[in-house]
Amino acid sequence: MQSPSSSILHMQGWRQYTQSLSLLFQNYAFELLAYPEFSVFHQELPQPPFKKLFNRTSAWETAEHILGSAKDQAIRSIPTCADPHAKPDYTLRIGAPFELQAATHGKTLVFAISEIDRLPEVYLGATKLAEIAHDHRIKLFTPSAFSRRALINSGAAAEQILTVPLGFDPDLFFPLNDEERTALRQKLRWDDHFVYLSVSSMYRHKGIDLSLKAFAQIATDNPHALLVFKGNESIYSSQQSLQKAIACLTPAEWERIRHQIRYIGATTSMHQIAQFYQAADVLISPYRAEGFNLPVLEAAACGLAILCTEGGPTDETTHRDFAWRIPSVTKEITSEIWQGNSLQPVFPAYVELMHKVLHDTHFRSQAKQAGPAYVRQSYTWQKVTQQLVEGIRAL
Repeated sequence: MQSPSSSILHMQGWRQYTQSLSLLFQNYAFELLAYPEFSVFHQELPQPPFKKLFNRTSAWETAEHILGSAKDQAIRSIPTCADPHAKPDYTLRIGAPFELQAATHGKTLVFAISEIDRLPEVYLGATKLAEIAHDHRIKLFTPSAFSRRALINSGAAAEQILTVPLGFDPDLFFPLNDEERTALRQKLRWDDHFVYLSVSSMYRHKGIDLSLKAFAQIATDNPHALLVFKGNESIYSSQQSLQKAIACLTPAEWERIRHQIRYIGATTSMHQIAQFYQAADVLISPYRAEGFNLPVLEAAACGLAILCTEGGPTDETTHRDFAWRIPSVTKEITSEIWQGNSLQPVFPAYVELMHKVLHDTHFRSQAKQAGPAYVRQSYTWQKVTQQLVEGIRAL
């Protein structure tokens, strides 16, 4: 029920998927329920054009267990606005493609993100960035300075963009003590192994082909090492992406590593995702294109050592005490979808860091303390939602 003094906040997005935009929508929605100044209502957006945006032919599958039972229930209990004459004070829209039309009533805030230095037009709806540059009814919010620059390069007005980072749930993402971690590794059958973990959609721009190639240079001398890929079949058809990346290996390379590769494609809750971070030894993220990189933030919160590409948005959210940056060069990319500059991790440097992190127990131990301390200062969902609320108030 709406309080007489509260503002109507109309949230448009997806609330039952494990896709990244849906996850951030759900987390923001839950945190916004704590603000009595807003009466929050929900509108489910239609699923996106899968083939066009995600190279997928089938619809996403809903998930029952995502953030935890209490949060899932609270989010799914947010009412739709039954009054056809209601006039929202604010509309918060998180989906894809990015629909930039202002709502009929009130102010509109739209989430937009770019993973390279220009936003691909395929991710926009009918309205282009330049068309809203002088529309005082609508603003954009994006999670990194890297993405903000890309939106400006693509025609957005600088004063129209709010930078609000993404977050993590400290009740889910935290380091385990040694006894708990040992038990979890035994449960996952990772005990007696050194685990390189990759968590992503597993598209090519996430760099899984680079990880396979690099691991082929490590596996022979380190038979106890595992390379674990966590994908998501219900959203991204990740196994198909993995097979394409494996096809880039030579037969000899694949033969060397095939028994040391693990793939997890099942839909998992965020609690289960946290367990993968808590049990692994290092998170690897040699990305070519990213707009924020939530797995890096979550892994840091769990005390995991990290290898990630230098020059992208993770420069903003990591520190050398827990994350080593893979040197990269800028590379022009031209495809049916993307046109602009991406990052290309320097492969020999990546291999060297994968070797180094395996043997540097001091760094991995340091990361267990430094990562959680660093990200808890600014990046919990509660703290980043406070930034979002300040942006809404200023609309």
